Amino acid sequence: MIDNFEATKIGGTENELFQTNTSTQENFSVNLSLKGTTIGSESEFEKSLKDSLPQEETAETTQVEPTVIKHEEKPFVPKVIEAEEKMYGMSIKDHVQGDIIMATILTIEKSGIFVDIQFKCEGFVSNEELNMVAEERDQLKVGETIRLMLVQLETKEGYSLLSKKKADWEMAWDDALIASQQGDIVYADIVGAVKGGLVANYKGLKGFIPASLVNRSKDESLKGFVNKKIKAKLVEVDQKRKKIILSNKISDSATPEPVNSKQLDNIEVGQVLKGKVTSIKNFGAFVNIDGVEGLIHISEVSWDRIDRVEDVLTVGEEIEVFVLGVDKEEQKVSLGLKQLSADPWETVVETYPIGQIVTGTINRLATYGAFVKLGKGLEGLIHISELSHEHVKSVEDVVKVGQEVTVKVLRIIPEQQKIGLSLKQAQETPEA
Repeated sequence: MIDNFEATKIGGTENELFQTNTSTQENFSVNLSLKGTTIGSESEFEKSLKDSLPQEETAETTQVEPTVIKHEEKPFVPKVIEAEEKMYGMSIKDHVQGDIIMATILTIEKSGIFVDIQFKCEGFVSNEELNMVAEERDQLKVGETIRLMLVQLETKEGYSLLSKKKADWEMAWDDALIASQQGDIVYADIVGAVKGGLVANYKGLKGFIPASLVNRSKDESLKGFVNKKIKAKLVEVDQKRKKIILSNKISDSATPEPVNSKQLDNIEVGQVLKGKVTSIKNFGAFVNIDGVEGLIHISEVSWDRIDRVEDVLTVGEEIEVFVLGVDKEEQKVSLGLKQLSADPWETVVETYPIGQIVTGTINRLATYGAFVKLGKGLEGLIHISELSHEHVKSVEDVVKVGQEVTVKVLRIIPEQQKIGLSLKQAQETPEA
């Protein structure tokens, strides 16, 4: 329970804007409802989270006692705001459960990590859901970005729950679907042999190779393939049914060689390279750079708020990208597109000085106010209290999406990407 947290309305004073009072707590109790992933056994993290909320009854659902996440070194209190109207600007994202999010690590503790997901509360990822060996976890750094799935929007303790394990699993399905559509040659680990064929593992996903699709001699036993890595094609990928069928009968002449490590050695963070968009997903766009596949996450596509990557990029388009990170083990790179243009928040104070009257377009509405698009990558908020001198019951009674408005700049916080605006003050005469 987090008490006495206050936030200032846009019409408040500057001191009020930054005053917050929080109380610390020694422990965080996690008590949630989750289903275990179908890949492998159910994690201890998932088992500890099944008592809090109602869920669909399945054969896999079991009831266990909740686990308490203890912070051994020091208590950590998420900065939770009790209502969204206490926050404004682009720092708030309209997340929903199941979203794949690029989060920023805020603090690293023995039980897990806390991350910033640009939501009204911070997020927590347990060690189990990080899905990392000790060596990988030790390399995590505060300020580093990490791809996660949003499992629970907000717990009663006031923070969100996320999982890297589930995000990796979703990404693996996306990769499998792309490979099957493009007819790519992949590498799969054979983990078992049954009467009808081979059980394979592709990026953590369980697949099956029918005996009729295994390339072997007449007298060769299926058991001889176990614990080996083989080349195959994905002939069927059905995520809904959790079904992957592979074929080992492929032409050697059509088999591409694995990406040469020298290709990755030539790609460094900070470079601007040319690539081709190969596919677009709801979370971003995949780009091929000299045979190496990279991802532009949706948050790295544009400084503007976008809901669909297709509004900016198209499959087959050749573009320049900025290298954000290189993963030699997975032979992939993390890319950015918006980094090739200036960050509008760096000059926002000079562009929109406090007190200036400016024009913008109503971009979206919320119960607590209206968001106004001012320029490329810049969005401000007219709090409901700043819409009119009259009492406003509903934001829709005053403004509509797409409407052009004249507003006054009340305050700017560049580091939090927030701009406070007023419609009623812009309509006041100098005499008034």
